[in-house]
This record gives sequence, C-alpha cells and structure tokens, in this order.
Amino acid sequence: MKDLCNNRGGAIVIVMLILLPFLLITSINMNEERRLAGGSNINLKSTVEMAAKSAAMGVTEQSQANGTPMIDYSMAHENFKRILIRNLALNEDMTPKEKSIVKNVNYYLLICNGTNSFGLKEGYIISFKDGMLATQELSTGNLPKSFGVNENFDINGEGPKVNLDKPGVIAIIEAEITPAVVMPKGEKTKRWAAAKIMSTTHRL
Repeated sequence: MKDLCNNRGGAIVIVMLILLPFLLITSINMNEERRLAGGSNINLKSTVEMAAKSAAMGVTEQSQANGTPMIDYSMAHENFKRILIRNLALNEDMTPKEKSIVKNVNYYLLICNGTNSFGLKEGYIISFKDGMLATQELSTGNLPKSFGVNENFDINGEGPKVNLDKPGVIAIIEAEITPAVVMPKGEKTKRWAAAKIMSTTHRL
C-alpha cells in the first residue's frame, strides 16, 4: 500500500512537471492578449485623435486672412503623418522602427472643405494601404454633409456617421500590434477620429 502511494505521488509530481511549462505559456499568452487590447486602445485611439486634430489645423493663409478658414491638403497630410510617425515609432515610409509596437500600418484621410471660393477641392481622400499612397477627389457640395466612416468616406455611406458642418477631416488607422512574445498573429485594430476647424475631436 505504501509503495502504491509513493508511486501515485511520484506520478503526480511528474505530471505536474510536464504540465507546468504549458500552464506558464498559457498565462503569458493571456497576459499578452490583455496587453495587446490595452495597447491598441490607448496608443491608436490617442494617436488618431491627435493626428486628426493636427490635420484640421493645416489652414491656408489666404482663407485664414479672409476670415473663412479652409484646410490645405498637403499641410494637413504632413501634420497627420508627423503625429503617426512620432507616436507609433515609424519611419518616413511608415514601416516600424525597432521599438515600435505596431506593424502593417494603413490609413485613410478625408480632408473636406466643401464648396469654397479659394479654388480648393471640395473633398480630398488620401489613402495609404499596403505601402502604396493614393489620392482621390470627392465631390461634396455645400456643407453640412454626413459621411460614412469607411475607406471611401461615402456621403451617407456605410459605417458610423460623421456630420461635418464646417471644414474638417475624418481619419482611419489600421494596424497590427506587435506581440511581446512569439504568437501566431498580431492583433488587428482599427480606430478612427474626426476633427473640425476650431472643434473637438470625436472618436471611436
């Protein structure tokens, strides 16, 4: 009987020694999932909000002097990219630096002025997807207009709706959060924000 108990005790110890590494790996992965979720919420939300605000501040000098501020597309895009590069630790080509927690960054930026007398396009979409930059004009007519938050920013389109009653921007960021341990696939995250001239930012 004593030998049987000893054998059982030894078997339990052996089983625990075998299972312990798997239990530790499971614990690490669970903690990593929490880190990924928290990291995506904190970093991408705050980054897209700041980037949208910065883009909306890219006002042309002529319109500012005239008292009817409109957004300069090039300036808005540069302001937007600068925030992404700084906050997400990216290179100029949007690839991640060694310390970056993101990879495979895509973004979509609508810059909307509506009908204006300054020769500016009513709407301008700048998209960066899979390493390729593309631009597209969008006819909006007079503001206000309601835009769907999607890659095409369709008027009254799919997704959450953003009403722009004055010049403003809508921005979407997609990225994978880089895991701290080896995992099969990074967490895919999408966040968006909108900002109007002299207005607060609305975010997801």
